[in-house]
Amino acid sequence: MPDWLIRVWSRLLYGPPRRVPPPPGTIARPDLVPTAIDLVYDVARTKLTEQLASIEQLDTKAGVLVGALVAATGVFLATGHLVLWARVTFASILVLSIAIALIAFVVRQYEDAPDPETFVGYAMLEGAEAKTLTLRDVLRAWRLNERKVVLKGRLINFSLMVAGIGVVIALIARAALRRHDVC
Repeated sequence: MPDWLIRVWSRLLYGPPRRVPPPPGTIARPDLVPTAIDLVYDVARTKLTEQLASIEQLDTKAGVLVGALVAATGVFLATGHLVLWARVTFASILVLSIAIALIAFVVRQYEDAPDPETFVGYAMLEGAEAKTLTLRDVLRAWRLNERKVVLKGRLINFSLMVAGIGVVIALIARAALRRHDVC
């Protein structure tokens, strides 16, 4: 796939690139722990927990969307009176929408922090020192997950948009068919 197409696709899915400040490095002198580390760590950890909860909510929405689209496709194609081209177009668009929603559902590898192996290495430190050192991991996990959350949300919205286009096409075809039957 050409580079320019990958960049366009990435920009479409992820949006414009953001300049994210680099994560804080390790403390040169762990005995110099910031006085507000408890507050800073707790806020960062809360933000990461909220982010992971929103990921779960997006997964639920994607699952419900896939189920609803599959059911709608089956019901509409079984009961709808459409000409062949409209049925094929409608079914193709809904299958595409289902595929996009499934892709949103499949994005599953999320980061959580602190990493257990790293955290064990801080077992001999005081609580505030360990928080200071693991804060870097919490912020890194939040940044890595943020792109996945944005991608998942955009894919779900795109899937809904594609399904909406399919419904509009089906409604137009149905209205045209009714007008043809009346005449």
